[in-house]
Amino acid sequence: MVPGERLAVKLPRYHFDRLLMGYLGITFAILFAGAYFGGIFVLAAMAQMFMLLLVVRITHEKQRYHRKDLLRWLYPLILVVPLYYEIGLLGFIFNQGGIYDSLVLGWDLWLFGKHPHKILPDLLTGSFWREFLHIIYFAYYVLIPAAFYYVWKRSSFHKPEASMGEMDHQMLRFNFVFMGAFLTYLVIFIWWPVTGPTDDRFLRYDGVGGMSQIIGWIYQVGESGFGAMPSSHVGESIVVYLLLGNQFSRRVRTIFMIWLGLLCISTVYTQFHYAIDTIIGIPTGLGFYYFWDWLYRRQSPEGYVAAASLSNE
Repeated sequence: MVPGERLAVKLPRYHFDRLLMGYLGITFAILFAGAYFGGIFVLAAMAQMFMLLLVVRITHEKQRYHRKDLLRWLYPLILVVPLYYEIGLLGFIFNQGGIYDSLVLGWDLWLFGKHPHKILPDLLTGSFWREFLHIIYFAYYVLIPAAFYYVWKRSSFHKPEASMGEMDHQMLRFNFVFMGAFLTYLVIFIWWPVTGPTDDRFLRYDGVGGMSQIIGWIYQVGESGFGAMPSSHVGESIVVYLLLGNQFSRRVRTIFMIWLGLLCISTVYTQFHYAIDTIIGIPTGLGFYYFWDWLYRRQSPEGYVAAASLSNE
């Protein structure tokens, strides 16, 4: 094959494709129905339809693909930001602006006796802890694209004229399980919007430090502000570990677990989450991984039997 040549190949839609198209279709209908509340919901519905049509186009079975195209296999990663950002509008349709922070704060106080998100920054004072724990928090935004790229790079989907192998099955499983867990968190945030202690964060960290300002900017640009309970940062990190951890050495797994423990601390220290958000992020991450992995195994022979192949038409 000549480098850069595009092959006409039949690439079937996989379970993660259908999962995302189903979510986009349902949320389009909800947002369009939300036109009752204002024109912004119509615009959001149109954006949702655009994403749906884009996914349909990207995953078209008879599309002409370059074997090295990242878009076909990593488009779920691109959708993470807009899907997360829109949960505020979806949540408004079901809650009319109501949030459940007061209830979660009560649970937090009952469980710990005090509010750790207020105490922890006073215990770990100084620029070192502020910058270090914000770097730990920032590492999550590196972990997710790195994990997607890792499974793609180990697959044969980016290799010209390569047949499907076991690592390709792992990529299909990774996309399905990760996105299944991610969409489950989104549904929780839509039905149960919690903003977290972001007002406290503004008072403590606004205009202070380098990494704290970077993280604050990322939060303002890329997050909806209603997804605090439970912590998807913690939960999805656990999902990634369970999906990929067995491929690494014991030393790497140990480093990851240390980072995960520090991440739990940093989500509270940086005042994006109440402590109870982080605690509940652990069992939800475990539960969502095992549920979506079970569902994938149950309905996905393509993930465990090397029966699918890339065939030239």
